[in-house]
Amino acid sequence: MIAAVLIAAFVPDAGAVFPGANGKIVVATALTHPVSGDDDVGGHAVWLAARGRPAVRLFRGAKPSFSPRGNRLVYQEPFGYSIEVSRADGSHRRVLAEERSGTRVQSPAWSPLGDGLAFFRDGEGLFVMRASGGNERLVLPSRAYEGEAAWSPAGTELALAGSRGLIHAVGLDGSLPRRIARGWFPSWVTDRQLVFQRRRSLYLAATTGAGGEDLLVDRLQVLDPFLVRSHAPEYSLSPRRKRIAFARRGRIHVVRISGGAAPAITPPGRTGACCPLFSPDGRLVAFVRGHAIFVIPARGGTERLFARLPRAPGCSGLSVPRECYWWVAGLDWQARPRTRD
Repeated sequence: MIAAVLIAAFVPDAGAVFPGANGKIVVATALTHPVSGDDDVGGHAVWLAARGRPAVRLFRGAKPSFSPRGNRLVYQEPFGYSIEVSRADGSHRRVLAEERSGTRVQSPAWSPLGDGLAFFRDGEGLFVMRASGGNERLVLPSRAYEGEAAWSPAGTELALAGSRGLIHAVGLDGSLPRRIARGWFPSWVTDRQLVFQRRRSLYLAATTGAGGEDLLVDRLQVLDPFLVRSHAPEYSLSPRRKRIAFARRGRIHVVRISGGAAPAITPPGRTGACCPLFSPDGRLVAFVRGHAIFVIPARGGTERLFARLPRAPGCSGLSVPRECYWWVAGLDWQARPRTRD
């Protein structure tokens, strides 16, 4: 019933083709002081980057993502006090869900059609609601899930990674959750397969919960094992779900889901790359190196500067600025619709 309500609420514009052209990139950054443990030295911030221009700070926030149509941006307040939505440029912000009785809200995730959002309420479980807000429905009551959720391609199921490092799949129809594997950052390849990250490896597993796991990538780069759940995942699934871009030893690699060689697409003389992200059209891969976003053809070639990021502005007031740890907490690439002739 929930699935029917969500799917019926949105109909794509006639003549639009998705995913479309490559638009802007949204980036979430944070600062951590390793001595005090304060992860809000300069505040969590959301930045909008257009090609060839410095990134512009939009607002304080975390876990931003564009809607499938590319016209809206959802994000959470850094410490879970609210989930908010804005236009793609950061304007016209409004609250969709708020903390209530100490149950904070976090990790909003768009449905495939952009008509609904999944999110967590701490201590209560996994919820879905309309993309416009309201009509909250509890999908899975649980105190154990505080991580991230991913929609199946058909929009009928959700995969969720919990605080105990267990991945489950649950239907919107209220069916019992199925344990899939142990790990983080699940992504659906098909309605029957999931790729996920565990420690320094990527695996493929059946969503039925039966059968084993296939190792896809080992020696995966993890920037900081103590903040692995706070960082952006070190892999990205292509729009057609046929390839994976991942980081290893400071370089970006691409491998097919079906297996085979995993060549590095960034040049050997330049390392320090992290946080790969496929473009909406699947032709490019974006990544972060230092305080800048670069793009490179997914088949390899010449890398180009996309936009510069701020140089940890919150660290300037510290007595020992180098003790301020700047990190990327998430990024997403806007899909701009192509119009049929």
